[in-house]
Amino acid sequence: MFHGFNQAYQICLGNTACYNTNAEETVNALKTKYKQYAATNGTATAQHIKLAKSGLDKIFEDVFISEEIGFEKPSIDYYKKVFKKIGSDNSEEYLMIGDSLTSDMQGANNVGIRTCWFNPNGKKNNTNVRIDYEIHDLKEIKDILLN
Repeated sequence: MFHGFNQAYQICLGNTACYNTNAEETVNALKTKYKQYAATNGTATAQHIKLAKSGLDKIFEDVFISEEIGFEKPSIDYYKKVFKKIGSDNSEEYLMIGDSLTSDMQGANNVGIRTCWFNPNGKKNNTNVRIDYEIHDLKEIKDILLN
């Protein structure tokens, strides 16, 4: 009974796509210069639907979903599997852009990846998590990567 309910819930969750201002413009502006990947702790069902509905599945080189990887961010094991699939464990080649201090930024810290904290509401970082860049609008990523 609970499996059927959960599956239906995950499908409904996937059908709800919330677009951040300037997200599509930014991803498209970067796609000719950078390989872009999605790294998420969401469920495979919900995330695959969201990516297809948003069209990001056609832009990202690959998608790394914790349920499929077998580990969640911020686990070092999560990133080891991502690096292996991409074919490089050189942390200097990566920039983790994310909105979560505890999974995205902490995970990147754990493996030596530079961080870009998407913080549209101006929250305070009351943690020991290193932040290399902080942005409040996704279009600011272009200023970091294209200049």
